[in-house]
Amino acid sequence: MAALLTRLRLLVNDPAGASQTFSDDDLQRVLDGQRSDARYSPLAPIDTIAAGGVITWLSWEADRGDWEDSATFADGSYNVLTVSTSDLIRGIWTFAAHQANSVLLSGAAYNLYAAAAEVLEILASRKAMEFDFTADGASFSRSQAVKQLRDQAAAYRDRAGAWGKDSTAGAGAYAVEVYV
Repeated sequence: MAALLTRLRLLVNDPAGASQTFSDDDLQRVLDGQRSDARYSPLAPIDTIAAGGVITWLSWEADRGDWEDSATFADGSYNVLTVSTSDLIRGIWTFAAHQANSVLLSGAAYNLYAAAAEVLEILASRKAMEFDFTADGASFSRSQAVKQLRDQAAAYRDRAGAWGKDSTAGAGAYAVEVYV
C-alpha cells in the first residue's frame, strides 16, 4: 500500500513529510473508494519465444494495473502458485517455471487517477473558501487555484474512465503466428 500512497501523493503534489496536506489514513480512505477486488480472476499469458519457436508462459498480465502487494495466485485447479517477480504498477507477474494452464489472481487493484481526481476536488473545495483581493496595488487571484485544481481533477477523471488495459498479450497476439 505504501507504493500506492506514494504514487497518489505524486499525482496530487502532496509529498509526505511535515508539510503534507493529507495524512496517509485520509488518502487510504480515498483509495478504498476506488478499489476493485479480484477473486480468482484469470490473467493473460505473455508469450516468451525461445529458439526454435517454443513458446513458454512465465509472465502473466492482469487487465489493469496498480495492485496492492498482497495478491495471491492459483492455477486452474486452485493450487497455490508463488511468483518470482511482481510489477504491481503494470499488473504483470513472472513465475520461475512455465505455467501451462491458467493463472488466477485474487487481490485488490486501485484506480489511482479516480482517487487523485477526488483528492484534487477536496483541495479545490478547501481553496474555494479563499477569495481574490487587491492590496498595495497588487492583485491576488486565489480563485485561480480552484480552477486549476478542478481542471486537473477533470483530466484525471478522463484517464480514470479508461482504467484497465486493452490487453492483447498471450498466444496469438502476434501479426505472424509461430507454430512448432
